[in-house]
Amino acid sequence: MSHQKLPDEHHIARLVPWARVDKDAEGNARGILAAAFQRREDEEGLSVNWLERTGQTDLQAALRATVRMLSTSMKVGAKARLAIANVRGFRDICAARDVRVRIVHVPELGNEPHSEVRQLPRQDMSLLELLAREAVLCHHSCGSLLA
Repeated sequence: MSHQKLPDEHHIARLVPWARVDKDAEGNARGILAAAFQRREDEEGLSVNWLERTGQTDLQAALRATVRMLSTSMKVGAKARLAIANVRGFRDICAARDVRVRIVHVPELGNEPHSEVRQLPRQDMSLLELLAREAVLCHHSCGSLLA
């Protein structure tokens, strides 16, 4: 297992189910909810994918490759979103709140770019809200990436 730290200038993608997407009154996605960054109690780290590790140089191709890899091990709904964040930006937001996270490469069978955000407190909802609001650079519909 790698546990290599991801470079500051690289990007991570978090799969966000539709239930954890912030929607407007018409049901259009406008952002990501804090709950999307809340890891389960039994998880050591928050599961993400290292976009630059997909082997694709184009962002859209990297996102499509990510959705395909995730689809091999879980159901990826068409309305689900991929939330994209810069590694340095994510860590800096946490560090400003005295939380030192490690973002490391933890490859899985069928998903070599799989990585984890370690030491992210699961109950600090104000930090998770800040990450959802400020760390997420953009989010893309999984359905449009699979089309």
